[in-house]
Amino acid sequence: MVTGCHDEGVVQANKRTLSKLWNACKYGDIKTVQKLAVKRVGANAKAHGMALIHIAARYGNPDTVRYLLSLGANAHSVDEEGWTALHWASAGGHVTVMQLLLVDGIDPDVKTNSGATPLHLAASNGHEKAVNLLLTFGGNGNALDGNGRTAMFLASRGGHVPVIEVLLKHGIKSNIPPKNGPTPVHTAARNGHFKAVDFLISCGADIDVVDKDGWNALHSACQNGHVEVVETLLKSGMEADTRINGGCTPLMIASCHGHPDVVDFLISKGADPNSSDKCGWTALHFASLGGHISVIRALLKTGVDVNIRTVQGTIPIHIAARYGQPEVVKYLMRKRADLTATDKDNWTILHYATQGGRLPFHVMESISNQGLDVNAKSVLGITPLHIAARHGLPEYVDFLSTQNSDILARDNQGWTALHHACKGGELSVVEKLFNKGIDPNVGTNSGLMPIGIAALRGNQDCIKYLLSKGADLNVVDNEGMTVLHFASQGGQTDLIETLLSYGLEPNVVAERGLVPIHSAAFNGHASALNLLVSKGANLKAVDDQGWNALHFACQNGHTIAIETILELGLDTSEKTTDGRTSLSIATIHDHPEAVRLLLSKGADEHIADNDGWNALHIASHHGHVTILELLLELGVEVDCTTGDNLTPLLLAAKSGQTEVIAPLLSHAANVEASDNQERKALHLASLEGHVKIVEILLESGVDPNQKTQQGVTAMHCAGLKGHNDVIDCLLERGGNIYEVDNEGWNTLHYACRGGHKKVIERMKKLGMQLNCQAGDGSVPLHIASRYSHPELVSFLLTHGADTHAVDKNGWNALHHSATKDGTVAVADALLKQGVEMIVKRTHDGDTAMGIAEKEGNKDVQQFLNSFVSNHLVELLEMPSAHQVVEQNDGDTAELCIERLLTKLSEVEIVMTAHEGRANQMRKERDAANATNERLQKEITKMKSILLRNKWSSAVQDVGIIEEQENADGKDMNYDLAMKRRRRGSLPVASMRRRGSADHHKDLRKLLDKRSDELLQQRQQYRIFENRFKQEELRCRRLEQDTERLKQLLVDLLSIHSRYHRSNMFPCSKVTGVVISVLIALTMIGIIVFHINEIRF
Repeated sequence: MVTGCHDEGVVQANKRTLSKLWNACKYGDIKTVQKLAVKRVGANAKAHGMALIHIAARYGNPDTVRYLLSLGANAHSVDEEGWTALHWASAGGHVTVMQLLLVDGIDPDVKTNSGATPLHLAASNGHEKAVNLLLTFGGNGNALDGNGRTAMFLASRGGHVPVIEVLLKHGIKSNIPPKNGPTPVHTAARNGHFKAVDFLISCGADIDVVDKDGWNALHSACQNGHVEVVETLLKSGMEADTRINGGCTPLMIASCHGHPDVVDFLISKGADPNSSDKCGWTALHFASLGGHISVIRALLKTGVDVNIRTVQGTIPIHIAARYGQPEVVKYLMRKRADLTATDKDNWTILHYATQGGRLPFHVMESISNQGLDVNAKSVLGITPLHIAARHGLPEYVDFLSTQNSDILARDNQGWTALHHACKGGELSVVEKLFNKGIDPNVGTNSGLMPIGIAALRGNQDCIKYLLSKGADLNVVDNEGMTVLHFASQGGQTDLIETLLSYGLEPNVVAERGLVPIHSAAFNGHASALNLLVSKGANLKAVDDQGWNALHFACQNGHTIAIETILELGLDTSEKTTDGRTSLSIATIHDHPEAVRLLLSKGADEHIADNDGWNALHIASHHGHVTILELLLELGVEVDCTTGDNLTPLLLAAKSGQTEVIAPLLSHAANVEASDNQERKALHLASLEGHVKIVEILLESGVDPNQKTQQGVTAMHCAGLKGHNDVIDCLLERGGNIYEVDNEGWNTLHYACRGGHKKVIERMKKLGMQLNCQAGDGSVPLHIASRYSHPELVSFLLTHGADTHAVDKNGWNALHHSATKDGTVAVADALLKQGVEMIVKRTHDGDTAMGIAEKEGNKDVQQFLNSFVSNHLVELLEMPSAHQVVEQNDGDTAELCIERLLTKLSEVEIVMTAHEGRANQMRKERDAANATNERLQKEITKMKSILLRNKWSSAVQDVGIIEEQENADGKDMNYDLAMKRRRRGSLPVASMRRRGSADHHKDLRKLLDKRSDELLQQRQQYRIFENRFKQEELRCRRLEQDTERLKQLLVDLLSIHSRYHRSNMFPCSKVTGVVISVLIALTMIGIIVFHINEIRF
C-alpha cells in the first residue's frame, strides 16, 4: 500500500488523469480508483478541486469511500467552502456513506464555512433517514447555522414532512425561530407547503408566534399567494384580520402582492376590506400601489368606496398616479374616482403623478382634461410644475407648460419653478424654463436667487447658463449671503475657484459678520478652506459674536477641517465674545474626537469662559461622559468652580446627568461642596427630582439630613418641589421629615409653600400634624394661603386645619391671603369656613382689608369689600364687629358709614318690593273670603228648604234653583231668585210641579255640589293667608334689620364726629356723610311707616 509518499497537494497529475479519477469516484469504478490513486496520485489527491473521498461521498459510492478510507484518505479534509465528506453525503442523503464516515470518527456537528452542519444539509434536502442517522450519532438538532437557522426550520422551508416528523420524534422543538426571524411554521407557510403547515400545527406548533416585524404564518402565506395554506391556517383558528406591527392585515398583504384568489378567500372568511393600517391605508390602496386590477375589481365588488382615504387624505387613484400605474388610473376613473380630491396637504392627483414621473402623458392629459387646475397649490404653495422642476423631469415641464401652467407661480417661501430646478440640478429643465421667459434674478422671500441655490448644489453648468442669461453674480439674499458663501457652504471647490476667477471678493461679509470661510468651516469642507485661504481669505476673520473658522468647525465636530485650520495657523486659545474657546464649543456639542484632537494640539483645558465655566463644567452639565473622563484623565481639577461657585458635581446633580456622577465621585469629587446659596449636590438633585442621582449620592455615604447654613435639608427641597419619589428614597436611607430649618420650617411647611397636595398627603400618612407651627407661629394653612394654593387650602380645611390659628404677629390665614401674592380663590375658600375672620385684626391692628390695601392687592381688596357689603347684617350680629365703635377709629367708621348707607338703600328697594307683594296677596285673600261667605249663605238656605214639609214650596224652590243653574247660566243667590219669582219673572216651565221624591233628590245633589265648592274655596283662602303671613314676617325682619342699621349708623356718626372734632372746618366728605345720614334716617321712618301699614 502506497500512502506516505503521496501527501495532499504534493503529487501532481495531468488533467486527463484527474478527469478519469473524478469519473471513477463518481460512478464507483473501484478498479480505476485503485489503479490511479495507488500508483499515481494517492488517496488524498484532488480532482477539479475536490478530494477523492468528497467525490465518492457526494455521489453515494460506499465501496469507493471504504476503499479510500482503507488507503488512509483523510475523512476530515475540507474543501474551499469548508465541506467535509460527511456534508456531501448528508446533502445527498447517502446513508451508507454517512455511516462509514461517522463510524470512522467524523464529528456529526462539523460545520462548513457558512456554519451549516450535516444535519442542516440533510434536513434542507428532505433526507429523513440521513437526519435520523445523524441524530442517532449525537447530532445537535437545535444547532444554528450561520444565518441562525435550525434543521427544523430548513426542513419546514422545503416542506419535508417526513424530516419534520423525525426531528419531532427526537424531541426537537417546532417553535424555535431563527434569530429575529420566522418560525418553522412561518417558512412552511411562506413557501406554500400546506401539508407541512398542517403537520406542524397538529404537533403543537404555535401559529400565533410573530417575528420581529409582527408577521405570523398567515401574513407569510398571503404574501406569496398560497390559498391552501391560508385555508389551513384559518381552519386552525387564526384571525383573518390579524395585524403586523404597522397595522397591515393579511388582506392588505395579499392585495399588495396581487393575489386575487387569496383576496376572495379572505373576504369570504370575514376579512374586512375597509380595514386600514396605522397610516390609514386599506387593501384598495395597496392594490393600487401594486397595479393589480383584478384585486381592485374584487375589492370594489364588496362595496369598498373608490375614494376611501388614508390618514393623510390620499385616495387610491393618487397612489396609482404616484407609482406609475396607468391601467389602474384609467380603471379607477371609469369607476368614478374623484379626480378633484385633495389630501391634507392639498395635493391633487397632478401633484402625485408629477412626483412619480412615471405616468404616460396620454393618461396625464386625460386627467387634466377633466377640468383640473394645473396651477393648484399645496398647503406649502407647491404646484405640479414646481415638483417637475425639482425632480428634473423636462418632459413633464413641457407637458405642464402646454396645459397653461404658470411658470412664475411662487410657493409659500417665494420659490419659483426656476429655484426648484436649480435645487434639482437638471440643466435641461432650467433651459426649458428660460425658453418660457422666466427671470433669472427673481428672489425668494428671503432674497435667495436661483444662482445661489445652484451654487449651494455646486452645479457649475447651471451657474454658467444662468450667467449667460443675465443672472447677477453679486446679488445677495436678505442676510447678505453671496454666491461665494453658498458655494463655500456646499464645499464646491471647482465652483469657488470659478467664482473667484470672476472677481468675487474671498472676504465678502454677510450680515452677522459671516464670511465664506466660516461657511466652509461650519460644514467641514477642508479642501474649500485650503482654497479660500490660498486665494486670500482671512483665516482669523470673526463674526459679530467673535466666532472664527475654528469655532464653526468645532461646533459640528469636523475633525479634518479642525486639523486643516490648525495647520493653517489658527490658535486654539482664541475666544468668542462670551469667552468660549474652540475646546468649550466642541465640548458643548459633544464631539469627543474633536476634543481629543484639540487637546493633542495644545488646547488649554483650564481656560474658562466669561461665566467661569471650563470644559469640565460644560461636560458635567451636559452629561458628556466620554469628554469628561478624557478631561479628568488629563488632570483637570475635579472641584474647580464657576463664577457661581458651582463645581462639576453640583452642575451634574442639578441638570440630572446621572452618567457623569460616578466618574466624578471616583475622582474624589467633594460631596460637601456648595454653591453660592450653600446648597450641596444632594440638595440640588432633590430640588430637581433626580432620584437616581440622590440614590448614588446616598450610597456614596452622603448624610440624608445634610443641611445648608440656613438649615435646609434635601427633604425640604424635595417637599418644596413635590418630588415624592425623592422623599421616599431619603426616608429609606434615614431621612427625617421632622427636621426643621433655622426658621422652624419642616418638610410639611415647604410642601405647602410649593402647593404639593400629594406630598402633604404623604406627610399626613406618616403622622405629621397639619397644624404644626413654624418658628414664627405659622401653620401650613397660613403658608398655603400666603403662596396662593386654593386647592391645597381646601384640602387642609377639609382635613382639620385650624382657621382660628394665628402666628406670632396675630396673623390668621385670611391676613396671609391678602398679601401681595394672595388670590381671591384662597380668600373665598377661607371665608366659607366662617365670616368672622374678616373682622379679626393683627397685633398691629390691621384687618385683612387693610393688609390688601397696603400690599396693593386690588383683587383681594375689592373681593373683601364686596364680601362685607353682602354679609353686613351677619357681621353686625358678631360682637367683634363693634370693635370699630370701641376703638374710635374714625377713618374706619367713615368707611362703614358709606357701606351702611348703601345697605339702607338696598333695604328700601327690598321693602318696596315686599310691600307690593303683600298688598296683592291681601286682595287675593279678601276675594277668597267673600266667595266663602256667599257659598256659606247658599248652603244654609238649601238646608232650610230640605227641612220644610210642604212639597209645593220645595217644588217651587227647586224651580228657582234650576233657573239659577240653567236659565241664566250664571251665579244667582237665593234671595234674588225669590224676588224674581214673586214678580212673576221666572219661566212657567220652571214652576211645574214634579213628584216630591224627585225634587228632593235634585236638591240634595245641588247641595253636595255647593259644599264641595265651599271646601275648595276654604283651602284657597288658607293658601293666600299663609303667603300673606310670610310676607308680613319678612317685613318685620327687615324692620328689625333697619333698626339695627340705624343704631349702628348713629354710633358710627358719633365716632366720626369725635374723630374730626379737632378740625376747624369739616371736610366736604364728612358733610356729605352727615347729609346722607339725615336722608337715611328719613328713609328709615318711611320704611317703618310702610311696615306698620302692611301689618295692620
